[in-house]
Amino acid sequence: MRVSSLAVFLLTFCCINAVQATVDKILCNNADKLLINAQFITMDPNKPDANALAITQERIVGVGDKNELLTVCRGTNTQVINLNGDTVTPGFIDTYSHFLLFGWLSENALDLSSTNALHKKDWKAVKNINEFLTSIKENLGKKEQDWMVVFGYDPSRIKGKHLTIEDLNAITNQEPLLIIYNSPQIVQLNTAGIEKIRQMIPSLEIPDNGVLHGQNLNQLFSQLIDHETAKNAIQKSASFYSQQGYTTITESQGLNQWLPLYNSFTSNGNFPLDVIFNSDSINTKKRMELIYQDNPRLFSGPVILSLDNSLQGYSALLTANYYQPHPEKGNSWRGSLNQSPQQIDETLNIAAKQKISLGIESQGDAATDYALNRIQSIQMKDDKSFKPIFINSAYVRADQMARMQKLSIKVNWFTPQLYYWGESLCHEVLGPQRANQLLPLASAKNTFNHLSFHANSPSSPPIPLDIMKQATERNVQSWNYPYNTHCPESLGAIEKISTMDALNAFTLGAAELYGLQKEKGSLEVGKLADMTILSSNPLDSLENSQVKGTIIRGQLRWNNPELTQPLTR
Repeated sequence: MRVSSLAVFLLTFCCINAVQATVDKILCNNADKLLINAQFITMDPNKPDANALAITQERIVGVGDKNELLTVCRGTNTQVINLNGDTVTPGFIDTYSHFLLFGWLSENALDLSSTNALHKKDWKAVKNINEFLTSIKENLGKKEQDWMVVFGYDPSRIKGKHLTIEDLNAITNQEPLLIIYNSPQIVQLNTAGIEKIRQMIPSLEIPDNGVLHGQNLNQLFSQLIDHETAKNAIQKSASFYSQQGYTTITESQGLNQWLPLYNSFTSNGNFPLDVIFNSDSINTKKRMELIYQDNPRLFSGPVILSLDNSLQGYSALLTANYYQPHPEKGNSWRGSLNQSPQQIDETLNIAAKQKISLGIESQGDAATDYALNRIQSIQMKDDKSFKPIFINSAYVRADQMARMQKLSIKVNWFTPQLYYWGESLCHEVLGPQRANQLLPLASAKNTFNHLSFHANSPSSPPIPLDIMKQATERNVQSWNYPYNTHCPESLGAIEKISTMDALNAFTLGAAELYGLQKEKGSLEVGKLADMTILSSNPLDSLENSQVKGTIIRGQLRWNNPELTQPLTR
């Protein structure tokens, strides 16, 4: 962990003086900033509430009572900031995003997603393939660009025949079309798009049906998103995420060529976010940890190992058949692994041997079984410290959670999946019995004493307060079906969690997921001064609470530049 000399002193001093209940003048004397008249939800069980907080440089140096901090911490040069009754929490931490891609799509794509994934003001619901194709046709040629990029095709929510290259050719055989699925792991091209890519990347193999995925798709993105375009995309995403209250984000599509850009941005004190970079390969992670180890704002996350794909896309590997058969795969289809077992085992063994952290994307319970069996074998034979995290795990059984607990494994939950896709999972994909077991958050909290959530952006909007609400209510959006007794509005209601647990999942739980709890996640003396400023207490009402600004490493940033600044005395 890279910490400053001030941080080392603070952490050491706090450990020695842990029994002291009052603020110590040695720590906060002549603090740089003193925040007063706010309700601080600290996520520190030893001091859960406060109404004042002191900051020096990037660190918290005092948390407690306003009068006490004004007496002990204020000096000649202290900036006293009156927050006028706002609520302050630890800064929100995003634990899994296609961050750069979100910004690129926001700038360049027509959003036809069923989730308003890019949070466009002019977004309209598209529910069937005819509406989808009509929207493309109506927007053809509106932007002067080399491609028409469309985001959000989702066959589980956009009903009708499956999208094909023939459908796109019928719209245009002149303009290249790039249709990106809602889970941005697949794209559909028209013939003009195929021809353009073959000119750009002659070595890239493109099937005649125009469908690209995997490494071929990453190669395409690396060509479409050049250096300058990537810079603009990161800035676009950073602005949006910061306004949602994030102070730390995770890039989970961590291509090697993007590393220098993230290093450059996070080396700039004006950039509003710290970055966790989840590498696309073990070699990329090694390179990052060697070259960029001295950047305290760029954290090396796990290498991503994807076992299977989404449940709603009939791509997750299940132990039992899908509820309704896949129209093309038939009754016996239970999904498949993205790689051969030999390839998966090789990655797991190399990671264990070389002490490389892994993030395992696992959607179906059979894929989770496979990974748990291999992890257990490695822990028993070689290394008990090998503890990958699991990402998504939408359908995970109770016996699997018990195994995860024994293996000291944490799970990072894609919480919006229940709200947006719970309907199709209940009626079509899994059936009511298994759908009611989706995202067992209350059970996970009891089993692991840990929760962390993500939006899997751009699959769903990366808005923490909305996701917290989804976790506490477990409501399912009615999209193509009415509610009924088998697939009700609230799915698996027994797995609802408290608002405090939901808040923890974006703060301390998120920090713990990546081992950053000594630096982030709670408002404690010695930790980084990362905070989210809210208009009201989210524990009273998530719906009425709005993000007003953030504090990132001690720097205050208001969302609205015209907002009246707090009084400085």
